Amino acid sequence: MQPNFSAPAASTKKKSVDPLCEDLKDLILQPDLIDNFEDRVVCQLVEALLFEEFTVYSKSMISENYCKDFNYHNIYNYKVEFSIANTTLQCIAHFGSFGRIRVAEKSVKKMSSRFYSKASIKDIVNLLSINDEDKDRFLGELTQSILLSRWNAENIFSHKLPARSLHLKNIGAAIHENIHYPHCLQIQTEFSLSDHIHYGLKSANNFQLHWLGIRKSLISDNLAVSEEMHWQCEIGATEYANLIGILERRGGNHSDYSLVPIHPWQLQNLEKPLQIAQKRQDIINLGAVGDHYQASQALQTLINVTQPTKANVKLPLNINYDDSHNHLSKKIACKAPELSSWLQNIIANDSFLQKQGTLLLLSDYAEICIKDNNTENFTAEQIEIVSLLEGKIGAVYRQSVLSRLGNDESSVPFTALTTYEPDGNFFITDWLNEYGVERWLSRLLDVCLIPIWHMLCQHGIAFEAQAQNLILIHNQGWPEKIVLRDVHENIIYAEDFLATEKCAQKLAAIKPTFNDNPTDYGFDVKCFEYLREIFMSTTCVYNLADLSFSLDKHCGYSEVLFWKMIKKKLNAYEHCGVTDAAKIKYVIATDKTIAVKSILQNKIHTGSTREHHEHRVSNTFTSSQSTQTRAT
Repeated sequence: MQPNFSAPAASTKKKSVDPLCEDLKDLILQPDLIDNFEDRVVCQLVEALLFEEFTVYSKSMISENYCKDFNYHNIYNYKVEFSIANTTLQCIAHFGSFGRIRVAEKSVKKMSSRFYSKASIKDIVNLLSINDEDKDRFLGELTQSILLSRWNAENIFSHKLPARSLHLKNIGAAIHENIHYPHCLQIQTEFSLSDHIHYGLKSANNFQLHWLGIRKSLISDNLAVSEEMHWQCEIGATEYANLIGILERRGGNHSDYSLVPIHPWQLQNLEKPLQIAQKRQDIINLGAVGDHYQASQALQTLINVTQPTKANVKLPLNINYDDSHNHLSKKIACKAPELSSWLQNIIANDSFLQKQGTLLLLSDYAEICIKDNNTENFTAEQIEIVSLLEGKIGAVYRQSVLSRLGNDESSVPFTALTTYEPDGNFFITDWLNEYGVERWLSRLLDVCLIPIWHMLCQHGIAFEAQAQNLILIHNQGWPEKIVLRDVHENIIYAEDFLATEKCAQKLAAIKPTFNDNPTDYGFDVKCFEYLREIFMSTTCVYNLADLSFSLDKHCGYSEVLFWKMIKKKLNAYEHCGVTDAAKIKYVIATDKTIAVKSILQNKIHTGSTREHHEHRVSNTFTSSQSTQTRAT
């Protein structure tokens, strides 16, 4: 099992052989030994293959005695057989809400010479009907994910501690799965092992940002205050004066150049195009200055560890991570502050949300980015510079969740709620024991589900409320507020469905910054059904369904009861009269099946999410539950 460690052709940093990646190869086990790290990825891949209908399968129910004999948890109640490329495979699985499939650990086997044996990740990927280039890329990505997980467990102390005992900035590093579906696609193949140690989430290493002086003619910014005041507020008057002093000593001045932070990894990655710009004095390298930061669950969003209440800074990284390419598009970044302000105004003037007091938005309040190469009056040299650097240099400044906490409040990533700890406990076990599963869950849904549902029904705005975009604020485990982040990239609205004409007029003032084709960037959609699909996919299928399964598996609280409670909450919302019942009925998905995004399909065939694949799954809200209620 040899990973593909080569960098993409566009990378200027990586060579054909990276000796640091060779260090990872030392962690590869013997081909006939599949450890827990590889087995976990195998199970996750098979779950996605079955769920996204890559292959047909048959299933037969098994007994609890069968599970006991083979040491499977009794929630896994089906034996599944399927074929890929004329090879028969089998696994033990659970079929839950919205057709989600969970595969029991160490149960994936392939038929060989009339006998079943454990299937490796290489066995399964080699069976897929994809071209050799995609197959090599995909196998390399999954293999590196396995090797990094193995290295993390052996070398990072926080992976041996319960995440619930850690501070917010360290919880993300301790959680093994920072995205919910499919977990195995959390990859970062452009990072070497050294990069992973210095700049990765799991190592929780601290580092300073580097700074560039860039000619103002090449920069587009959107700051709430003057440039000087912005930087004095963000980095302090002393550090601002220090940077301006360095700029002047190197031939620039604050009238002609703007300060722009850059991730140290990105600085190395863009070495050649930056050299071209520096020779022309379009860009001046000012070095590393200021506070220390570390990666968050979203690798390109950095948390200030020197002053934790100061802004999180989102910087572009020329890597694929969490199945997306982390560039900073001018059309996205330039409208971030306006969209944040627009949404904050909606929330502030919504009497229902203000009375509930459970929805918080982390505003993206300032941005800086490279202009696009269509700007008039650019010289040929400047067009070359911006063509090389557009989307790869810039910053978005976002409020820190710690600046929004009240007395006695703490925060955790929403992904933590389904985490199984190294000490054998569920992350939220203590909370459930303290408050009771049903009471705690009821409060959680009031806090996290109802505000998102209200924004959709009342305002025609859908959030991509996947767990990695949410933070839960709690008081000793009792849910208090839900925090939405990355909203400028993760909201979709139907303008014709917006609640008020005033709201639409406010939005119209924003549109000129991205009005060439906003639909391409996922903001305004003409078909409201797409908003419903976003809500069902992200909030239900790829978020709450994971929590319902975890509570069933770890606490014996059945998925049937979980979704009955959600239906009860949504019915209560309708009956409270805050939103017109006709609008709510228009929003509710009544089809027996619903369309959801096929994330694995995108990854296998394109290496990204730029193409859209989808498949249909059973709608738990309308179809009869296939999930069995089990005795606790």
